[in-house]
This record gives sequence, C-alpha cells and structure tokens, in this order.
Amino acid sequence: MELRPQKDREPHKGPAAPLDDMTTHKMDYGPKQAGRALSFKPEGMAFRSAEPLSDNTTNRNDYIKWPLAKPAAYKPDDWVKPSGDMDLRTTTQIEFDKKPMAKTRAMKPAERRPVTANFDDTTTNREDFRKWPLGDRTKPAMRPDYVAPDAPFEGISTVKAHYTPKPLNIPRSFKPDQTQAVTGPFDGNTMYRLDYVPKEAEPCPAAILDTSKSKYANTNMQDDAGHKFYQPMFETITSLGGNNAVHTNKISSVTFA
Repeated sequence: MELRPQKDREPHKGPAAPLDDMTTHKMDYGPKQAGRALSFKPEGMAFRSAEPLSDNTTNRNDYIKWPLAKPAAYKPDDWVKPSGDMDLRTTTQIEFDKKPMAKTRAMKPAERRPVTANFDDTTTNREDFRKWPLGDRTKPAMRPDYVAPDAPFEGISTVKAHYTPKPLNIPRSFKPDQTQAVTGPFDGNTMYRLDYVPKEAEPCPAAILDTSKSKYANTNMQDDAGHKFYQPMFETITSLGGNNAVHTNKISSVTFA
C-alpha cells in the first residue's frame, strides 16, 4: 500500500497587530486619577474675644431670686360667750330616754278543758318501720337440664328472611292504543315562521315615476326650475245602469324634483 501524499503546510504567520487583551472588567475598573481626600477637621485655633466671660446659665437665668411679700396674718374675731345655759344632752340620751313600762298581759285561754283521752305517741318512724311478721322464704327453682329441640335447624338469617325475591311488575305503557291516521302533508309552520316572514319594502315614489308601478301621473307641466308636476291616480268602479265605468279622479298635483 502506498502512502498518502501529504500537502505542504504553510508556516504560521502571527498577526501584525498587537494582542488586545483588554476585557470589560479591565476597561471599566481601571485606575482613576483622584485627588487626596480633604479633611473636615476644624482648624486648631481657639475662639478669642475681648468680652468678659459670661457665667450665666439657663438655670441661673430662669430660677432667679424673686422678691417675696410677707403673707398677711389672719386675725379671727373675738370670742363672745353665747347667752343661755349649755345643753349637754346627746342624741342617744334624747332619743332613748326612759319610757314607762307596762306589765305584759298573759295570752292564755280563759278556760282550759281537760283531756281525757290517752296520749298518742305514734310517730312516722314507728308507723313505717315497724316489725313485720316474716314467713317461710321461697326456695329458688332450679333450671331443668338442656333438652335438644326435635325440629331441624333452619339456618335462615334475618336478611334472608326479609330480603326475598319479589315478583317484578312490568310498567304499563301509557301509549294510546289507536292513533289518528293523517293523510295530509305535515304542517311544519311555527309561530316564528308565520310572524317573521320577508316583508316587501315599498320603493320611493320618485324612483319609479313614469313606470307601470307608479301611482302618480305626469301632468306635462313644470316650473322654471325644471320641477315636474304629478298627480295621484285612483281607480273607482261606479255602477251606472249595470255597466261598470272606470275613470280617474284628479286632485291637487304633487311636485317631484
């Protein structure tokens, strides 16, 4: 097997322009020319004033020594001895004074009848809880031994006994036995079809002039402005001796442009 011919490769030639290695971060966050931050510290110079130092404070200005006036002395009136003797009795002595006492009268009956019957010492407890005579106690009856029933076991539960199959009644049809025979075509008209029928719109009288549908006759007269005069046409049937005569009644004319 022969070797595949190889192509001559051109030597690599670098770009003539220098590599632009600037990124977005380097372009945006580059070194900035900024001056030195100024200090806001006040200058170290004391305040000087030729005025004397004021030692007044808010407390000294507000709480000053106010002049006080001597309070006026109250002089009560001279005591005057009341006229008459002093009543030394108290309210208790006045209200609860000594009252005349009467002897309590006895309320016993005037005449007492003697009781000849014996004293009844019967009480409710003696009447209800007295000694009753006790007889012989009834001996308890013993149950007989178990006797098996003669009938066989049914084995029917309540559900089986109550929910038994019931006879099913077929519902009766209420359809009429005989129907009326209809030989005519089906009447499919509804109120909607009868009420909402296409109506014929009457055309404008001026649009059908000089046609067979027009109800106006030309009078062959017109004014100076070119307006033609028309008059309505009416057909009436009048009996004249058995013959029918048709004639046209003329009334005031109508003008159409």
